[in-house]
Amino acid sequence: MAEKKTELLLSLANEMNPKKIKSIRALYGLTQESFAMLFDISYNTYKNWEISHRNPCTSAVPLLTLEVQNPKLFLKQQKQFKNDKN
Repeated sequence: MAEKKTELLLSLANEMNPKKIKSIRALYGLTQESFAMLFDISYNTYKNWEISHRNPCTSAVPLLTLEVQNPKLFLKQQKQFKNDKN
């Protein structure tokens, strides 16, 4: 089962190209800096995703997918994450 989950994550990661990532960010009307904060990553890391110097890690891929498939749930999860950090 774990092997199938890993295969799915890798498949989703391969589908996350810079154009798709940028379009997800545009969907929310956020700057690169703000979007990076949602993922708790540095601005430079996120910027490198958009210019294809780096790919999102497999832990970020489900969040990117969730953003597209269920924006309300994604925003709820992010709000909870921020509350837990404070």
